[in-house]
Amino acid sequence: MKSNIGFREDFEHLEKYRVETRPEIAAFFEQNNSYIIGDYIISVDGSNQKFHVMASIDENQWEHVSVSVFTSDRLPKWNEMARIKDLFWKEEAYVLQFHPAKSDKVNLVDNCLHLWRNMDYMQRVPDSLKGAFDR
Repeated sequence: MKSNIGFREDFEHLEKYRVETRPEIAAFFEQNNSYIIGDYIISVDGSNQKFHVMASIDENQWEHVSVSVFTSDRLPKWNEMARIKDLFWKEEAYVLQFHPAKSDKVNLVDNCLHLWRNMDYMQRVPDSLKGAFDR
């Protein structure tokens, strides 16, 4: 079943945060048949902490957002990832984080986490997890 709960219709609310994509990153995405929707430096919930966030989609209909803490070597926190998820996807969209096989791992930016959603099928969570994330 195809899901219609995906990326927001537009990212106009993020335009003021748009930055130019580094050429080597753009080349990597192009070589892997992905289209970069936008590259942004944003803050969430009024904090002074900034995040480098890139949104893309690939030929297999995977929506993707990468998130790293700008000018820091720490990983983004759960609540920061959740807030960024809501900036890019509709609030009812299920979005995933993967832990890839070692042989498939690609690391272009240290301390970067990724959010993924496939447009071609409805993603669900096990009943035992529903509501568990807000505890």
